[in-house]
Amino acid sequence: MTYDFLMNTVLSKDYYENHLLLDLKDNQEIQDTFEQMIREFYFDKRLCNEVLNAFSQVLFLQLSRVYHAQLAHIYGTNSSTSNVLLILRRIEENAKDISLQELAAELGYNRNYLSNLIKKETGKNFKQLVIEQRLHEAHHLLLTTNISIDTICEYVGFTNRTQFYKKFNELFNASPQNVRSMR
Repeated sequence: MTYDFLMNTVLSKDYYENHLLLDLKDNQEIQDTFEQMIREFYFDKRLCNEVLNAFSQVLFLQLSRVYHAQLAHIYGTNSSTSNVLLILRRIEENAKDISLQELAAELGYNRNYLSNLIKKETGKNFKQLVIEQRLHEAHHLLLTTNISIDTICEYVGFTNRTQFYKKFNELFNASPQNVRSMR
């Protein structure tokens, strides 16, 4: 969700750059991963492609960590963007049981003002953002665990299994069973 919001912000009609600069000079973890990838590439060993694929995934996650840590610096202190990033982070952290009323109270906003701000800045309403986050979490759990689909449905905050399947199909154009079988 945060990624979608930031990419829409960055790639809006007023933004012409198509890259992002991260400060990695003090990040030994990422430097080590790059070095391991280079070694793997040049010393063409058995299962080289599989190892490089795994390192690529690790590298992407490490870069995502750095990106989240450097968000404020990257996007400045625009209060509207900062507020929306905070809101999106809260939704990502608490999608299972977050409510607009509680979030508004936590952030010191009027419920209607917060709802309008979210819609204006993201193009989606609060409920849509929460449902999408729950579905993304369910998708991740389907790919990385053996937990039953019913348990995942409940765990991510859906009380209606039919609604879960419908929304999941709408977002991913696949059923939870199909996604599970892709692992």
